[in-house]
Amino acid sequence: MIYYDISPAVHQRAGIGRMAGQLFRALQNTSWKEKLIPFYNRSNEIPLTVQSGWSSNPQALSWGDKRWRAAVMIATYLRRSQDKLFPNASLFHATDHLLPYLPSCQTVFTLHDLTPFSHQETHSSLNRLYSRLMWPYFLRHASFITCDSESTLKALHARFPDISPQKTAVVYLGVESRFRPVTQASELERVRKIYKLPARFLLFVGTIEPRKNVPALLSAYHQARLTGVNLVVAGKRGWRDSEVDAVVERLSLGDSVSFPGFIADEDLPTLYSLAEAFIFPSLYEGFGFPVLEAMACGTPVVCSRISSLPELAGEGAIWIDPHSVESIREGLIKVTSPHHDRTSQIELGLLQARRFTWDNTAREMGEIYQQLLNHS
Repeated sequence: MIYYDISPAVHQRAGIGRMAGQLFRALQNTSWKEKLIPFYNRSNEIPLTVQSGWSSNPQALSWGDKRWRAAVMIATYLRRSQDKLFPNASLFHATDHLLPYLPSCQTVFTLHDLTPFSHQETHSSLNRLYSRLMWPYFLRHASFITCDSESTLKALHARFPDISPQKTAVVYLGVESRFRPVTQASELERVRKIYKLPARFLLFVGTIEPRKNVPALLSAYHQARLTGVNLVVAGKRGWRDSEVDAVVERLSLGDSVSFPGFIADEDLPTLYSLAEAFIFPSLYEGFGFPVLEAMACGTPVVCSRISSLPELAGEGAIWIDPHSVESIREGLIKVTSPHHDRTSQIELGLLQARRFTWDNTAREMGEIYQQLLNHS
């Protein structure tokens, strides 16, 4: 049996959660369906999403994150097998940067990024410590490592040159088919009312945390002085978000910047479709779902030319330097200029987004599963 960690999806962990959930659903549409067992750790009752959407028999471990991570750490350091937690396992797919110590089966470790090493300031001290202690063990002990982007793969081999290239590969993620241009007037008006959206606005979507670079976006927006175009910063509040509020207050942006908070998944395509443009000044992305989602919805994109984003956006984006407020400002002015060829950018974005499908991701991951099982 193949155990697949859906914990990030159950716990709704933004991009990693989307990856874990969508890939599992795509794999269920392949010949692997009968061999897949979804696994997750929990500290309370089984969520309804698991009961109704994942499997008739999900494997749940009644431990919270801290206890589960501690158990894996102890087992790894003491080399105490955790095989008994996964009966009849032939393969375990770790999607959450956490690999149980399973000497009796093949393992796939999906590496989303290396930010605990390269961008330490974007993680809490406890998460940074755990990652730096445990990830080298996980990466070296895994039978195979998949990376969400070529950028992450290169970073992996630069930091861990002893890891064989033969046990690593890039497996790009996908864009859900529901992300497409929304034109129905009643649906557009419904979402506009729910989130109290202005008539014209630039959009950012993502967890509000240091890595997303929202303070620089706010400063650039203030300097751009765009007449009649507001800024909507959508997403959950993360950690160290107080600087965002301080910038809004200091620059008196309260009347032109809004924070609708968490956006329901079913409303995202409409939100993207309503936006004048999508702005993504992130300092680092292992993949960057919002960029492709916005493109798939026919929304022009302005994004950072860093890490994985050039691989995803191709020729479909207006590029900015996220470390330069002036560069972000120029991007905002360009995308809202009457001289900007909006139609061409939308067409390029739509074409680019179509390259990334979950069916392709599932097919490539299935080939890796088969390769490992053939040699087990």
